[in-house]
Amino acid sequence: MTKNLEDELNLPHLDDLLKLEKDARDAEELERIQEVETELDELRHVDLETANSFETALTRAQRLEQELADHAGLRQHDAEMDEIAKEAIESYHEFKDLAINCTPAHAGKIAETAVNMLRVSLDAKNAKADKKLRTWRLKLDQAKLIRDLEKDEGPQEGTIDSEDAIRIDRNRLLQQIQDTLSQDNEFDKKELENNK
Repeated sequence: MTKNLEDELNLPHLDDLLKLEKDARDAEELERIQEVETELDELRHVDLETANSFETALTRAQRLEQELADHAGLRQHDAEMDEIAKEAIESYHEFKDLAINCTPAHAGKIAETAVNMLRVSLDAKNAKADKKLRTWRLKLDQAKLIRDLEKDEGPQEGTIDSEDAIRIDRNRLLQQIQDTLSQDNEFDKKELENNK
């Protein structure tokens, strides 16, 4: 019914519009990549050492991204969330078409159900992004911990190393806990701002 209506009103088909939107996003992403490569080339001419350290960091980030992509649970979660989002969008379109073509007495409830399908789709996409962000954060925390352990070869002030445990004084332990909590709060605030 919708396709015929689109033809009658000389409107473009939804599939064509979605393809154009995807092509536009892909073009924007390619343009961003080219801008970064141009900036990196300019940086090479100005400061070779900084450019090399940037390339090393970029290589590590790409390797980390590949490791995360290879993680079976993350891939499975991504596929499941994509499937849920796709089915929810399809259901939304079906409910929307049904609401348009039914009596006004029933259209409100059907339209409400259609909106709920959009909410399900959005929640699935957000869950996918949240899972990736949490996995990235854990990997970065692990890398930071390894770097700190490599940097701190000997025992620090206030600690006593033994074979089985590290003892630390109470004040230093409380300070580390406060630092960790403040970092978690900052991450949660940024995550909330990004979700709005």
